[in-house]
Amino acid sequence: MALLDARNGEPLHDLSPSFSDAVSCLEFSNAGARLAAAGYDRKLVLWTLSKDEEGTEWRSSAVLEALPRYKGASSGRVGYSLAWSPNEQLLAVTDGYGRGRLLAEDGTLIETWRGESPGGTTKVIWRADSDRLLIVDSATVYWRHGRTGVRLPLVEAGGELTCPDPVVVMAVHPNGTQLVTGHRRRCARWWSLNSGTLLAEREFPPDVFDPERDEVAALAFDSTGKRLALSTREGSIVYVLDARSREILWESEWLGAHFWEAMELTWSPDDSRLWAAFECGGGDLYCFGPELGKDRITIESSPIPRFGGSIGVLCTFEGLGAVRLDGERVW
Repeated sequence: MALLDARNGEPLHDLSPSFSDAVSCLEFSNAGARLAAAGYDRKLVLWTLSKDEEGTEWRSSAVLEALPRYKGASSGRVGYSLAWSPNEQLLAVTDGYGRGRLLAEDGTLIETWRGESPGGTTKVIWRADSDRLLIVDSATVYWRHGRTGVRLPLVEAGGELTCPDPVVVMAVHPNGTQLVTGHRRRCARWWSLNSGTLLAEREFPPDVFDPERDEVAALAFDSTGKRLALSTREGSIVYVLDARSREILWESEWLGAHFWEAMELTWSPDDSRLWAAFECGGGDLYCFGPELGKDRITIESSPIPRFGGSIGVLCTFEGLGAVRLDGERVW
C-alpha cells in the first residue's frame, strides 16, 4: 500500500507491512493522524502519523493477523467495517455476521461482542461528544462504552430500544437527539434518543419491485441536520427529505436493478452534493446535486470517495483516482 497526494496522485509514503490479498476497507481517523486497513487475508494494520526532525512519516503501530474467519461463506471474502472514535484512541471493527471487536490505538483488544446481523456489513456509530458506540443487534439498538466495551442502556431514562422488526441501517441526527432506522417494506422510523419513544414512521412508495422484498438500505444526514438522504435497495431510488417535516424534497430517477448489493450514502463536506454507491458486483457510484435538478455524474465501479477537504479519493477497478465535490475527476 502507498499513501498518495490527492491533488495529483503522486506517491508520498509506502505503507508497510503489505497484505497478501485485496484490502477490504480502510479508514482515517477524524483528525487524519491515524489510519486503519483490513484485508481479505484477515489482517488488520494500524498506522500513526509521526513527526520528527526529518519530517512526517506513517509508522505501523499494530498488526493483527487473525481477524474472525467466516464459517459458511462460499468465498470467505466478506468485508469488514472500521470506525475510529472521535478522540482517535479507539477502533471498532465489525463484520457482516454481527461480530465486533473494540481495540485500543495500539491494537490491544478491549472487548468482543457477537450479535445478529440482518445482512451486509454491520455499521456502528460513535457518539460525537463521548466515547459511546451505537450498535444494532437485530432489532435492538444499544450503546457500548468505548473504554470498557460494557453494554449500556440506549436512552437516558434507562432501557434499550427494540424495534418491531430487524434494523437494516441507521443514522443519528448531528445534535444527537434522534435516531433514524431503516427496515424492510421500505419503512423508516424516527426515534427519540432521550426517551426511546417512536416519533414517526413512514413507508416509501413502491416502484417496480415487491415492497415485501425491498428495504431502506442507506441513510445519511447532512452536516446541518436539516436534510436526510435515504435510499431503497431493490427499487434503487435515492430520496432527500426535510429532516423536520419528513417530507420528500427531491428524488432521483430509477437507478437500475442493483438488487441486494451493499449501498452507501454520504454528503460532500460542504453539503452541496450527495454521493450514492452500490458497492458490490461492479455497481456504479453516483454524484447528485439535489438543488440543481436530477442530473447526475456516474463513475463506474467505485465505493464512496473519502474526502479530505475538497478532494476525495476513488478506488475503481482501474485503480486509484481523485474527484472533486461536484464529481469532476482530477486524475
